Amino acid sequence: RGNVGSLILCGGLCFLLSAVSFGGQIGRREYVPLKISYEGRNASLIALKDTGNTLTDPLTGEQVLIISADAASRLTGLTLTQLRNPMETLVIPPIPGLRLIPYRSVGNAGGFLLAKRFADVTIGAKKQSALVAFASEGLGKGEIYQALTGG
Repeated sequence: RGNVGSLILCGGLCFLLSAVSFGGQIGRREYVPLKISYEGRNASLIALKDTGNTLTDPLTGEQVLIISADAASRLTGLTLTQLRNPMETLVIPPIPGLRLIPYRSVGNAGGFLLAKRFADVTIGAKKQSALVAFASEGLGKGEIYQALTGG
């Protein structure tokens, strides 16, 4: 029969070994501030660095940011109906530069997201141009982030 002290010590050593082996990223999510400016409007968001986010531009291979429907509406004026019906929205685009990005996700057969290139995007401390796709709903139900970026 073992004692409790040995069990606690063994558990602590296993955790320490795991933390060192996996770079201290056990069970933690990494977030980054994201700011997008467009025609005098600003959206300051929190983005989850999602290593599973492999959404890329099929033409260039560039990583695509994804922002929630609410953030997209505030930034561009697009309505929820327009975001949910991207093909119909592109018939008479309400804003210039809109395009479609094909996507697939877990539990979803796939489809298209509306996207637009923004010249003034700041991810963390890095300012750049970025292709941003607009989710047709919120992201991370009940979570603190409103955007996804690749890992």
